[in-house]
Amino acid sequence: MQGKMILHFRSWSFIVLVAALALSMLACENSNPSSARGAGILGQASRTSVDCGTDSPPSSKSSFSVESAPISQIAADISTDVGKVIAAANGSPDRMMIVFEETHTSRVGQLEIALMLLRLHDKHNLRQISLEGAFADQGELPAKWFHDLPNPRNVVQAKERVAVRLLGEGEISSAEFIALTLPDVRVKGNERAEEYGVTMADKSSTAPLSYLLAIVEKSATPSQIRQANQLMKAKKEKEAIELLWRADPWVNERYQKLTDKSSSPSSEELIAIYQEIEAKASAVGAQIDSETRSGMREVTEFFKTASKRSCTMVRNTLAMCDATPKSPVALIIGAAHTAKVADLLKASKVSYAVISPNSLTERSEQGMLSEFAYDRKLNQESVDAPGLLGAYLKGRRKPSTVLGKQWFQSKVETYTAIRLIAAAAAGGGKLPSPDVDDQLKAFTAIKIAPSSYQVIKVGDQNRVIFKVTARTDDQDPSRTVEFWVGGWKEPPNNNPPVTEQFKDPDDGEKPVSLEDMVQETLERVRQEGEPSKTEHQPSTPLVLLISKNFKAVFATTPNAAMSAVRRG
Repeated sequence: MQGKMILHFRSWSFIVLVAALALSMLACENSNPSSARGAGILGQASRTSVDCGTDSPPSSKSSFSVESAPISQIAADISTDVGKVIAAANGSPDRMMIVFEETHTSRVGQLEIALMLLRLHDKHNLRQISLEGAFADQGELPAKWFHDLPNPRNVVQAKERVAVRLLGEGEISSAEFIALTLPDVRVKGNERAEEYGVTMADKSSTAPLSYLLAIVEKSATPSQIRQANQLMKAKKEKEAIELLWRADPWVNERYQKLTDKSSSPSSEELIAIYQEIEAKASAVGAQIDSETRSGMREVTEFFKTASKRSCTMVRNTLAMCDATPKSPVALIIGAAHTAKVADLLKASKVSYAVISPNSLTERSEQGMLSEFAYDRKLNQESVDAPGLLGAYLKGRRKPSTVLGKQWFQSKVETYTAIRLIAAAAAGGGKLPSPDVDDQLKAFTAIKIAPSSYQVIKVGDQNRVIFKVTARTDDQDPSRTVEFWVGGWKEPPNNNPPVTEQFKDPDDGEKPVSLEDMVQETLERVRQEGEPSKTEHQPSTPLVLLISKNFKAVFATTPNAAMSAVRRG
């Protein structure tokens, strides 16, 4: 009876507990897509060799210290109000590195890091960024198409606001944002494809917890199992699982280490925990099926490879330091790599500092990508929900970095075009407009049919709809998708809702800096709270505020677009 009841409980746990373990894993390591393409540096060796001995675990974060040094002063300066310097060491003045640890799913974290990168550029001559998730043999992130768009003041301002918008949406990372907006910064990858391509299946990610449940099965009493099943029947799942963990203090301790939101275990620490669990299961004679054993091997191998990747990242980033001595190089990594990277940098006599964004140190769930958006990101699609632009532009698989993908370029150009066209309509100009049309001719990803313009009067506002033909395929320019866009500009005194609060140059205000725009977007995203557990499936087009005072809708027919414009 005892075995039967515990097996019933375990079938439920496989579904629920994966979320708990994922909190730890997503906070430190990206579940890599099988196909990744990015930008990188040449694979030359650094003048200091890197000893990547993975057999010995790195120093614990609890042992980190911040030495008084020029690099720690720089780190403190750029991290004010958005990050915390958790480690710093004084090394060679010719080789300076600022390490930013991140949570890959945190939009707030990406905005915080973007702010620090902007400050590092403006105040301390940042000219190179080394990026996890992009390959060292693929060149710089492909952002030239963005830089080559027309440069009149109104287009430049529109492009910057679109880039900030996409950063706030979670469509791009902080490094991709810098590649778009600061042409003098080279953003390059630091990974090897054969290491980055090692993945972990969802089923395998539950294997450590399955092991723990099998160990509990050997120690829990019939009374404890009865209580757990009673709690399950009362839909008190959390209390049920916690009761069983408490049945075995050893199991409970490992469970807490794996799921504690207040810590970011390194890859090496996770490997050690998994090995302890396997040894314990063998010692107590826990019944482990072949699928779970295979899953545990896969999980362990995943993090062993992650440890190797830490060394690869450091080696390639040191080569970047050698190329620009005395200028800081930024290294952006997942938190699982931090401890190993810090040890390697210290051994290499580099002047370095490690900064953790506030969202990571505070374990904030605000502004996280929803599980649906993150799944789309892992499936190499836009994070946009149904009814938004990215949903219309879905095409081939996208890599870890998206700047070179056709669907992304089409989205950027569409957002920019909406601002230009809506501003012209609001100013009372005729459409098509010769000035706007001249600017749009330089757009290579989208085409707008001049005959499709329809200006709609709503109150005292001029709103417009038009048809867009957008490229979606990286290789075949003939593959396109058509959709209708509605756009308009609200008067400045309408005080639109808090979804985009920075000033717009067309309002006659003094243009604000990129840093101010990112700061204002950060404040807005922080107010959003935790991501929704469900996703809205719209029956009518959604109205999207793409920047202060500019709104847009996307639809498959002109009638649907016109109806949404009139309602919006």
